[in-house]
Amino acid sequence: MRQIAYIVGAGLTKSLEGTLRVPLMQDFVYVLADHFDDDVILTHVAEMEAAALFENSTTCTHSLAQRLARGDDRTPAARAEFKAVLQGRPSENIETLLQRSVDKGGNEAAPTRFNFAINRVFARISGTLNTGPLRKFLRYQFDLPDTAHTFISFNYDLALDRCVQQEAKERWNAQDVYGFPILHFIRPDEGKQHMGQFAGKKVGAFGVLHTTLLDPPTLECSVTILKSHGSLNFLFPFEGNYNFKDGPAIMILNDARELTYYDGFDLQYVALANTAMPEANRSLYLVPPTSAKNSGLAAITAIREKVAQALQEADEIYVIGWSMPATDEDQQEFISNAMRSRTAALQRLTVVNYKATADYFDRIATIFRESRANVVEFNKGFIPFARRALTLNLR
Repeated sequence: MRQIAYIVGAGLTKSLEGTLRVPLMQDFVYVLADHFDDDVILTHVAEMEAAALFENSTTCTHSLAQRLARGDDRTPAARAEFKAVLQGRPSENIETLLQRSVDKGGNEAAPTRFNFAINRVFARISGTLNTGPLRKFLRYQFDLPDTAHTFISFNYDLALDRCVQQEAKERWNAQDVYGFPILHFIRPDEGKQHMGQFAGKKVGAFGVLHTTLLDPPTLECSVTILKSHGSLNFLFPFEGNYNFKDGPAIMILNDARELTYYDGFDLQYVALANTAMPEANRSLYLVPPTSAKNSGLAAITAIREKVAQALQEADEIYVIGWSMPATDEDQQEFISNAMRSRTAALQRLTVVNYKATADYFDRIATIFRESRANVVEFNKGFIPFARRALTLNLR
């Protein structure tokens, strides 16, 4: 069976942008400011400003941010003023900001808490994405005879995941698709309703939310998505201040068993079966967007092992929308080491980006241990590439 691997970065989701802007790391705060009508997003950005994490913070903006973070002044005028302040500054990379919060000391949990805002913004923009070109491309790829497909995604969001589920059909199954076993799911509406009982209540008797078992697969899964940075539909148990620990993962699915977002972030008192003891705390799991990007969870370790295997065994690799940021240095070294371990030559390396520099393609060739002449380059964006691939049949 022909093995096709896809390395996917934030540029893919960006290429699907519709009526609402899709954030990249370098403009994440700017885009978040468009969503200051949402109290969760507003709170977390205001807390960062109040803590003087932004390079261009001032005493005046600290005062405004403190009022917003405390909830003292959340009028439309105050929200608009804070938005204008942030969007009027030079862009700051969110990874740099969060790393600064860790380096300052005493704020190690800030990156994890900021994941709340990441979840909210992607849930909000998901319905506005132009996913048609991606679905058509995937449909074409999945129709290729005798092929298996592995997507190595560095994205937290579910844009790719949902399109893969829609187009892979019976080749996709929820239990195996992410490279580690997931046997349980909850629906976002029941999670939100369940968490409502904890609002303003610290002690007392609480109801337990029971998960639903996923249906066992009927066919072997030949489409896999490996997300070594976590995902906005992985729920893992944690202790204390978001100290995640190993344990069965829970997936978020809607009534139609489709991948979807959870409006909240945490789940308390969740039992995996009607007779199981509940876990006190669970939460969406993302490897925080800082330079380390490391995780001690066994599931993430298993994913990374499968990423290495996919790169070593792939007959063909696509790199789509991955900018290779400096904060992905660990990932670049990981890929290079995996490619060094290959026993057969790669048949094809196709790189899809948008207005990338010549140096970018040189670095891609180096990391994947290919000569630049052997790299198939497309530098006009994913949607023109997909249209061209479908029209000309690049094979």
